[in-house]
Amino acid sequence: MTPDSSPPSSGPNSVAFQILVWWIIWFGIMSGLGIVYFVLGRREVPPVETVGPLGLVTLAPMVMSSLVRWLVLPRFRDIRMALPFFVIGLGLAEGAGVLAVILGGPYRNELVLLSALAVLQFIPLFAVKQFKAPRPAGHGLRGQG
Repeated sequence: MTPDSSPPSSGPNSVAFQILVWWIIWFGIMSGLGIVYFVLGRREVPPVETVGPLGLVTLAPMVMSSLVRWLVLPRFRDIRMALPFFVIGLGLAEGAGVLAVILGGPYRNELVLLSALAVLQFIPLFAVKQFKAPRPAGHGLRGQG
C-alpha cells in the first residue's frame, strides 16, 4: 500500500477497524476518568481559603483539548494520521480531570464535569462521518440490503 492510497476496506488497516480502535481508546479514557474521580475525588474538600485560584489551572488543558478537537482534527482526511491528535486531545481532557480531582478544591465537581464533557466531545461519532467508514453489507432489520 502506498502512502497516497486509501486504506483497504477490510483488515486491521481498514477505516472500520481504525474507528473501532478509536472507540476502545475513548471508552478507556472516559471510564478511567470516572474511576479516578470516584476513587480519589470522594475525599474531604480542603477549606476554600487554602485552595486559591490554583484549582482553575485545569481549564488550560480543557481549552487546548477543545482546540485540538474542533480546529486540528477536522483538517485530516486520513484516519491513521489523525489518531495521534485524537489521543493527544483525549489525554489533555483526561489530564484536566485528574488535575481537577487533585487541585480543584471547592470547584472539584464542576471541573471534573467540564473535563468529562471535554472527553465526551471526542466521542468517535464524528470520525464515522469524517473518514466515511463503509457500512456493512447485508440484510438489516427492515429487510433492506
